[in-house]
Amino acid sequence: MKILQTLRRLEGETKVNQLDIDTDQLEDMQNALGDAFPKLVQVTLLSLDKNKDKLGIAIDNRDMQEAHMASHSLGTSAGNLGLKGIYKTARQIETIAYDQLDAKECNFQEILSLYALIQQSFDETKQFLKSLL
Repeated sequence: MKILQTLRRLEGETKVNQLDIDTDQLEDMQNALGDAFPKLVQVTLLSLDKNKDKLGIAIDNRDMQEAHMASHSLGTSAGNLGLKGIYKTARQIETIAYDQLDAKECNFQEILSLYALIQQSFDETKQFLKSLL
């Protein structure tokens, strides 16, 4: 219960707004899962980390197909946990990658910029949520 009590107390403050966390969604999840909720947060953060790394590798390899799939998985995991900022950015990457699947020349600059945002946001979100567990 600590995580949501703290988030509710901090709601409206800069950090929670900056991270764009859907506290209503987290509260619904906590009410449904009870004592299993902190474990779900930990497991989802691990999944996010794994998918973020997969996306980074795909970008390094300039593999639009893999970037599309990894960004989709990343966005889904983020959305499930109410991490709206990461979700929106991952969806942007997914759309760009999809649109360039058949292109002979791919523009990775926008994807690289968005990926940098995801890395920063994820690291801050992960640290923030872990501090609440």
